[in-house]
Amino acid sequence: MHKYYLLFLIFSANFVFAQDTFLSEFSTKWKSASVYTKKVMDTMPQKQYGFKATKDEMSFEEQLIHMANNMNWCGSKFLSNTPAPNPEKMEVKGLSRKEIVTIVNNSLAYIQSIADSFDENRLNEKVDFPTGQLTKRQIFTLLNDHQTHHRAQLLVYLRLKGEKPPEYVGW
Repeated sequence: MHKYYLLFLIFSANFVFAQDTFLSEFSTKWKSASVYTKKVMDTMPQKQYGFKATKDEMSFEEQLIHMANNMNWCGSKFLSNTPAPNPEKMEVKGLSRKEIVTIVNNSLAYIQSIADSFDENRLNEKVDFPTGQLTKRQIFTLLNDHQTHHRAQLLVYLRLKGEKPPEYVGW
């Protein structure tokens, strides 16, 4: 009987340790989402980076800079003491497509580096967010949701300009 109990404990421990943690799941998804966002940026022709779907919308390039600003702000204010790659809120004015792509790529990598080094035990810590208190876990979720939201708008922009969006990069 003790032999079976010991086998049960060994298999149970392996199962528990083999499960993914929130951060490993976030990291996997963030890497895929980053690849997809980069493909979207590469698909839009340079001359169309200033395109707006409507006068009230942000342009393609403004959407990208907005995404980068959000990543930098959330990462540096709520998740890490590591300075963001572009800590000041950036504006599109005067930036080339290459500079915009570099800024977004640096911001994507910045969040990835935070996730890769973040202490899982700190995920339930609360922060004062403009809409109220959130956990750091919720900030990670918000980052992914925000990128998805704006990337979806970029996909519509591609279609409106006659460009075929890149194939989805999922999990």
